[in-house]
Amino acid sequence: MEKEGSLCPMRMSITANKVIGPTLALGTATILPPLELLCGISLILGLYPRGSALITSVMLIIFTVLVSSALIRGLDISCGCFSQDPQVSKIGYLKIAENCGLIIVSIWLFFVPNQGINLLQLFRK
Repeated sequence: MEKEGSLCPMRMSITANKVIGPTLALGTATILPPLELLCGISLILGLYPRGSALITSVMLIIFTVLVSSALIRGLDISCGCFSQDPQVSKIGYLKIAENCGLIIVSIWLFFVPNQGINLLQLFRK
């Protein structure tokens, strides 16, 4: 059995929600950061923008549901965003509002027919 301090910080943030077990948290902590990075780069570059916006929307909806659930259950935890320091990014209603704004933008990106200028279009010109 591994000690709590030996868990990776992302896995600790995920298990703090008390929704999934440590094994599934390890898989999630392994896959989630690269997926977020890949979607962000894809949106910036304009590669598969609709698919990236869809995946981003789904992730944001799940994150928002988890943050809301943790708040309702009275958990005093960090969201794990941008820092693994539990004092830096505590969950709260501001995090829910921030995520809702990002959900609106990502859904808009999914439905907008013209994605506008992206980096790849700028390099082609």
